[in-house]
Amino acid sequence: GRGRFVMLPFEPEDGYWESSDGRLLIREAAIHAALGSALVWLQTPLASVQDGETAQAVLHLRDHQPPAAEDAGARRVTVELRLEGQVINSRTMPVGSNDLDTSIRFPGASTPGLYALTATYLRGDHVVEVHETGFWRRDESVLASGSFLGVGSTYLRRGDRPFIPIGVNMWVNDTAWPFFPSNANALEWDRDFAEMADRGLNFVRTGIWFSRDLLIDRATRTAREEVLRNMEAMFLTAGRHGMQVQFVFFSFEPQTSMRGGSGILGPGRNPYTDPVAVDSQAAFVRSIVARFKDVPYVSWDLINEPSFSNPGAIFSGNQPNNDPTEIDAWNEWLRKRYGTTRELAEVWGGIPADFRSQAIAAGMPEIDNPPIAGVSLPSPNDLGLDRRATLGQVRAFDYNLFAQDMFSHWAAELVEAIRST
Repeated sequence: GRGRFVMLPFEPEDGYWESSDGRLLIREAAIHAALGSALVWLQTPLASVQDGETAQAVLHLRDHQPPAAEDAGARRVTVELRLEGQVINSRTMPVGSNDLDTSIRFPGASTPGLYALTATYLRGDHVVEVHETGFWRRDESVLASGSFLGVGSTYLRRGDRPFIPIGVNMWVNDTAWPFFPSNANALEWDRDFAEMADRGLNFVRTGIWFSRDLLIDRATRTAREEVLRNMEAMFLTAGRHGMQVQFVFFSFEPQTSMRGGSGILGPGRNPYTDPVAVDSQAAFVRSIVARFKDVPYVSWDLINEPSFSNPGAIFSGNQPNNDPTEIDAWNEWLRKRYGTTRELAEVWGGIPADFRSQAIAAGMPEIDNPPIAGVSLPSPNDLGLDRRATLGQVRAFDYNLFAQDMFSHWAAELVEAIRST
């Protein structure tokens, strides 16, 4: 069967469990655990509602316990809508089966601001499960508040004052689906940001770590509208509490759009050197920046903890992907750095004839000292800590310089995409 754990997240004082309060808490926790597992949650299709749109939520219920005879006609869900602590809508819906999915509209939620929603599932007199969330009716004054970050000689500036960011990584604290930006919970953000502001924190770092494939329109590779609304709900809540937000577009490498198992790669053959891949990434980035470019307190971060360039070998230093686009970029980089096969052989300690043969086989003219071409990427052994051969060691040194240049070029392309909006 399906059981239920009841967590009591506090440190009691000595003797508490022997007190009447402690014994009562244990009894109530045991009664609640005996109710069995059930899940109720409210999904907000648009976590930030704009002018002309009606706020709505989808109520979901999954009850894994067969109803007791005395509860068969008394199972119900109450949904309460509040604005700034005042109840503006409340309704009760009977539950006739163990599964429920129904849409609820809130035409009265027309004033700009943060709305709180609570769903409570009851069997008879027993509260079985509760879910709380929230949504925004867009408040343009909040989105226009705050200041842009600037850069001083050795520090950041916010407005005309030095700014020291003190904060945390933050996604979404939601009991039903704790993944952002595929989900939003403006009420929990409001509580978290209020506590952070009270403790003197002023900075939130958030973004996309694992599941970009769930966030995009497959045809255009741009962010879906509901994703943009989830982001807006977070930004509105952060602005309400004076938080500066740094949003990260990619993590580890920018091509994998879904991690886990064998993973899912986006278009292209290399995250950094294939124009097809970079164009797809730029389309995604532009779709987000275009929506929020005028929000002063939101800044952009291209990538978290990047690895170059093999998406299957992250956290392993610079590792070649060995695809045609990277091989072409590598040889072009070598030509710009060394020019001809003879110069490359001299620096790498190789045999000039070998590099000449590779260049001619790759299509260079059959002359004594042709331009560099056909040079293979370093092997994993060349890049490992146990490398000893001079040729491998120098090749690895150059590959690391190449990786830095290619990453810088990739970053410049995405910065250009951001500034084009």
